Amino acid sequence: MPTSSTTMLGGKGQDEEEWIRCHLIDVRTGTLSAEITVEVTNPYELVPLRDGSWLTDGPDGNPVRWSLSPLPSAPPHPEG
Repeated sequence: MPTSSTTMLGGKGQDEEEWIRCHLIDVRTGTLSAEITVEVTNPYELVPLRDGSWLTDGPDGNPVRWSLSPLPSAPPHPEG
């Protein structure tokens, strides 16, 4: 079971300026465990994956998976 999830918090300030912050949440305690910086042109392109990682669009338009901790390697493709 994952121990962290990615979420976006946002709203509008008194000056009507929109703000968005991205956080990792410890799902065991419900507390914010880290704020993450996401370099995107549109904050809504971030896709939380609920395992402590998230997707954004890469420079070539393909999705890129991000995480603060190392991600498990994909299993090798069988030959044949």
